[in-house]
Amino acid sequence: MSLLLSKNGTEIMARLNPTLEKERGVAAVFALTALSLLLVNRHGQANRCVTAVDDLLRSLEDTRIGGVDSTSPHELSMKATAVANLLSAKRHYFKAVNLGPGVPRGGYAVAYDPRYLAFECSH
Repeated sequence: MSLLLSKNGTEIMARLNPTLEKERGVAAVFALTALSLLLVNRHGQANRCVTAVDDLLRSLEDTRIGGVDSTSPHELSMKATAVANLLSAKRHYFKAVNLGPGVPRGGYAVAYDPRYLAFECSH
C-alpha cells in the first residue's frame, strides 16, 4: 500500500520484482491493491450500517414491546439519524473532474486519490 502512495512507487516496485513489466505489470499490481482497499472499505461501511440498523430495530422493538416510555423518541431519532448519515456518507477519495465542453459523457470523468483511500482504510 505504501508504494501506491509513493511518487516513485512504480520504480521501486519494478526494482523489487524485476519480473514485472515496469508499466503494465506494476500498474496491474497497483490496480489490484486499490481494488482490495476499495472492497475492504465498502465491506467495513456495510458492516457499520448493518450494526446501526440492528441497534435501531432493537430499540423500535423494545418500544413496541415495553410501551411508550422504554425508548425515548429522542433516542430513536438519534439512532435513525445515525443510520441515515452512514448510508449517505460521502467518499472523499473519488471526485468528478470537469473535462470541459465538447467531451463525451457530459464532460466529466471520475478520478480518485489513493491517499484518501489508504487513510480511510487505516481508520
